[in-house]
Amino acid sequence: DAVEYGGRQLLKFLISDTFGHYAEHQPDLERYVDQIQSGDDWIHYMSGADLVARIRADRAKFASLWDGLTDVQMIKRPGPQADWSVKDLIAHVTWWEQHFMDWVTRLINNEDVTYHGTVDEVNTHVFADNKDRELSDILTEFDEYGRKVDAYLQTLSDEQINDSNVLSFTGKHS
Repeated sequence: DAVEYGGRQLLKFLISDTFGHYAEHQPDLERYVDQIQSGDDWIHYMSGADLVARIRADRAKFASLWDGLTDVQMIKRPGPQADWSVKDLIAHVTWWEQHFMDWVTRLINNEDVTYHGTVDEVNTHVFADNKDRELSDILTEFDEYGRKVDAYLQTLSDEQINDSNVLSFTGKHS
């Protein structure tokens, strides 16, 4: 059964916001549609401070979805996705955050960014590495990497954040 949180079903939100990597694109699309409907232009430039504030808000909203869930509800499979629990989803997001900082640094320095396998293969590997880990460790790591990403972004200049060469990264598979 779906868990109600803040008037929204947790299961429905997590599935629609994560399945097939929609979560990566959904917030931007929602903001874009909202801006079009309100008559505002799309964001062409964002200051570092604005980006940090946006990520903090989006991350807090994401984390609030599991407030009030029991540990059993957090680790139950199936969960938000057919074979993933809420814990698995948190571990997945955290893994991508961990690698984000290295990848952005490499891109800024005009270095190659390579990951092994397709995105689905990487995600399968991440799931396998984390599925048996303790919930408390996953939550601690999520909080830790939130702080690290926040601090890292504050080291980047507005020019680096808005560099279209960095933002056009699609990755290389090996």
